[in-house]
This record gives sequence, structure tokens and C-alpha cells, in this order.
Amino acid sequence: MPRALKKVLAILAALLLLLFVLAAALFLFVDPNDYKDRITALVAGSTGRTLAIEGDMKLSLFPGIGLVAEGITLSGPSGMESPPIARAARFRVAVKLLPLVQGRLDISRLTISKLELQLVRFEDGRSNWAFPPSEASPVPPNTKQPSTLSLPPGLSLAGVDIRDASVTWDDRSTGVFLRFRDLRLSSESLVPGRPSRLDLSCLAESPKPAVKIAVKASSLMTLASDGSHCVFEGTVLKAGAKGDAIPGKEATLDLSMRLELDLSRGRVKTDNLLLKVDDTLIKGKIDVRDLDRPAGSFDLQLAELDLDRYMPSGKKTEKPVEKAPSGDASAPRGLPPVLRTMEIEGSLSAERVRASGLSFEEIRLEVQAENGILALDPVTARFCKGALQGRAGLDATGSTPVPTLSLRAEGVQVGPVVRALTGKEEMTGTGRLHMDLRSSGLTPDEWMSDVSGSARFEVTDGTLGFFSVPQDTGANAHEQSEPLPENQPVPFEFLKGSIEARHGVLSNRDLLFESSVLRAAGKGMADLRQERVDYRIKAILPLLPDISVHIAGPLKEPEIHVETLKMLTDSVKSLGKQAKDLPENVGRGAKGLGEGVLNLPGSIGGTLKGLFD
Repeated sequence: MPRALKKVLAILAALLLLLFVLAAALFLFVDPNDYKDRITALVAGSTGRTLAIEGDMKLSLFPGIGLVAEGITLSGPSGMESPPIARAARFRVAVKLLPLVQGRLDISRLTISKLELQLVRFEDGRSNWAFPPSEASPVPPNTKQPSTLSLPPGLSLAGVDIRDASVTWDDRSTGVFLRFRDLRLSSESLVPGRPSRLDLSCLAESPKPAVKIAVKASSLMTLASDGSHCVFEGTVLKAGAKGDAIPGKEATLDLSMRLELDLSRGRVKTDNLLLKVDDTLIKGKIDVRDLDRPAGSFDLQLAELDLDRYMPSGKKTEKPVEKAPSGDASAPRGLPPVLRTMEIEGSLSAERVRASGLSFEEIRLEVQAENGILALDPVTARFCKGALQGRAGLDATGSTPVPTLSLRAEGVQVGPVVRALTGKEEMTGTGRLHMDLRSSGLTPDEWMSDVSGSARFEVTDGTLGFFSVPQDTGANAHEQSEPLPENQPVPFEFLKGSIEARHGVLSNRDLLFESSVLRAAGKGMADLRQERVDYRIKAILPLLPDISVHIAGPLKEPEIHVETLKMLTDSVKSLGKQAKDLPENVGRGAKGLGEGVLNLPGSIGGTLKGLFD
């Protein structure tokens, strides 16, 4: 064996022997229990809490030299009836041996077993985790404060290993109670400029509503040497939720992204964002430049989203209107003050979105918000074989928010829309709609009571299914062998009109409907503020006099009257007598038509009543 190698081995052996002697000396001559009182006094002086160490403190050698304490309890704040804020069955601090030989304490890892945290917020707003502020030493005048946290060169923050922990969140001011159990948090030693792995897993539970959420996350965290930046690479989050409050009783979430935090400027930036919620896939990027305003931009793309999955089932319950928070009298009613300061720009696209059984495709929208003005312009989509184009805005600069809406719909098939609204496809056809509306307020009641603007609508080449009449009562009636079967949709050429709105009062003077068996015209008004309607419809049917229908009264329960009911009855009776001289099929058709008109409030009338509701 070469002499040089022998010398190296001898030196290594000597060092190992020295380390062994030092470790033995530590165990023989150092008793950690001698420092109990000093540690508890230090904690009490800095936090105002009582730290109790019930078990013995001892040194350990495996997996490295460390200090172990068992049965640790940290009390809640004095003067509050609350459980201890923290308990731990075992606490271990691992230290590096070589720095210890040099007289320095370099903690390499903290291990905590069966940690229990109980966080309580009381009805008066106080919390058991708030510590009294420490007395800061006076700062000399004209002293520039550092804008970022400056870390000493070569500093290594200890790794953390928390096992089998639980955290309880009890907010007694709002009634929210959450419990996190089976919590595991593990991180490598954090050396500035180098990536450190971070892993987290837990099970979250809420009794009301009954929900269980399993969470698992991991990332590589890199902290800048000056503490101003923190980057999370390869961040992955997986969560699964179950419970009665979850749509479909079950939901899953998968998230991956690159996250960058600029701690000096309050900036949050995400790249390569990929989020999957159940079957919905979202990808893109988000950049929040200023969290206080907030200000930022985004670009998101959705593959497919089914909103019906997340809509509550059963009857809808009316919620009370929330009042605007006090403090800023000039803030718009019910409007978050942040909308006045936010500065946001971004784009959102979606291949398909389903809502109320309807499908919106090729959705594109641009969002701009600055100085209290929020705009969605333009908004485009394909809808029911037609095209939608519009814009929406909200002016929050004044004392009352002013929403606006402009919409152009062309070539839309109205059958699926009517079916989604009423549950029955009582109308079909190709529709077009142009409207420009403006109002004030944010709640539906406020918006409807002050809506102003105009709208034009037209439905062509369609059918109506809410009443039945013979196919033809004109000159060619003798060529027909049978009337139109009951409940058979009636074809029509067009239904069109326009609406003028002024501060919640809607007026229409040009409603027109035309088919081969019925022509009708209507005009009137509806007062959304008073919730009342006054509308007249004049219908013209073959072989019958003109029929005038008056719809008036409360908007939800209007009364429908046939103003020429007596004359119409006499005409129908006369028509029934004359039917003897007509072909048998025309007689049956005329008699059936007369009976249908006499039952107007229960057939056509019922539909008109539902329309105004």
C-alpha cells in the first residue's frame, strides 16, 4: 500500500475517532433537561404563551445528532377560554456535527410527530393564534429600510418533516368548521439558489356541509439569495372531493403549473397552467402584477365545460339582497370596492359550454377593466346553429353601478331555447334578435326596474304547438278529408315585433303574427317596476269575426278577457247551423275551431299568460 494512501486513511480514522469521542462527550456531559427552564422562559417572553415539556429531553444519534423532546404543549392566549393552540407527541431537531465541532449550531432538519393545531376565531373577532407585538428597537431617522428579506450568504434553512398531524379551523364568527387530518408535510433543506423538494398531503373534512377532500401536492421550490423571488417548478396538485354538497356527489381536480412569486412587488405569475376539474380541461397562463389593486392579465382556453353538472337541483330559493358594506358611502351599492381599482386584461376561449341543456360553441371573449370600467368586448359564440355577437359592460365610477348589454343573434333555432325555458318545444323556427339595453344596480330587481333601451325580434318559418286548428278552412277545405290532429303544431310564416324600454316600462306596438290559419297583431305595455301588464291582441281567423284579447293585471297572474265574447258566441252558433250545407269535413272543422276559440283562456290564453310571466 502506498505511503500517501496510508496517511490519508490514518487521518480519516483519526477524524472518525474524534467525532466519536465528541459524540460520547455530548451524551456523558450534556443534559438537555438543564435547558428546559431557559427554553420555556424564552417562549413566554417572546409569545406570551406557556410552553410545557412533559417528557424528558434527550440527545439522539440516529439518523444524526439531534435533540428530542416529547409531550410538548403550547397554551392559548391568556384571558381566553380556548384549548391549547398546539400539541406534539415528539419533536426532534437534527444538527450537523462538523459545524457543532466548530462551535456553531446548524439545524439540518425539524421532525414533528402527531402535531395538533387548534385555530379558533371567536365571535368578537379575536383569535387564539395572534401573538402580542414585540417591542421593536428604535430606528434612526433617515435610515433606509430594506425592501426585501436579505439572507446571509451560505444560509441553509432546515428541512421539515411533519407526520400524522391534524389542524382544526373553528371560526365561531361565521360558523365555519374545518378539520385537516392525516397531514404530512416534508421539505428538503432550503438553500437559496438551489431547488428544494416540497411534498404535502392531507384529508380535509367539513361537517356542514358534509364534505371530504383528499389533497396531495408536490413541487420543487427555489428561493432567491436575497429572498425576493420564489419559484415553484413542476408543481402538481391532485384533489378528490366527496359529499352531498358536491355536484354529482363526487369531484376531482388535477393541477400542474410553474408558479413564480415576486415577494418584493407582490407579483404572482403562472405559466404552463393545466387544470382539469372532472372532465373540464383549462390551460393557459395568469400574471397578477399587483395583488393590492389588483392588476394583471390572463389567457385561458377551455376544452369543454358542462355547467349543468354544477347547478343545484330542486326549487330555487330567493336569497335576500346583500347590503353594501359600510365605510365608503360613495361606493356603488352591492359592488366590491376592488372593481374601482382593478386593472385587468385578458382573453378567454372555449370550444363548448353547456348550460340549461343548451350548447354554446366556439366562444371567444376579451376582458378589460380599468378605473372602474369593466368591459367584455367582443363576445362571440355559435349557438343553436346560429351566431351570437355582443358586448357587456359595467360602469362603477359613480355612486350606482351602470350595467350595459348589447346582443346580436342571427339564424338561431328557437326550438331548443323554448324547450330549455319551458320544458316543451312549443315553438320552432329561425330567430334573430337585436337588443341594446342599459340599467342601474346589480340585483335582478334593480336591473329590471330601471332597464332602458330597445330590442327587435323575428321568428320565421316556424310552428306553434300550444293549440290546434284545422289545416285549412278556406276555399279548398272540401279537398281535405281530415282536420289537423289535436296537438299537432301549427306552422306559421313569421312572428316579429320590437320593444322600447324606458326606466323599467316596456312598450310594444308592432307585434305581428301570420300563418295560413291565423293572423294576429298586438300592442301594449308592461311595467316591471309595478309588475303590471296591459296588452291587447287582435286575432283574425277564417270564417270568424275578429277576436280581441285583453291581458291586464299583475305581471305574474294577469287576467285574460275576450272582449267580444258574446258576439263571438253568437257567430260560432250561427256558423254551426250553416255548417249543415257545407261539406261534412268543413263543418267538423268549423265547429272544432269555434269550441277552441271559446276555450281561449284555457288554451291560447294560458300560453299568453305564461308568456307574460
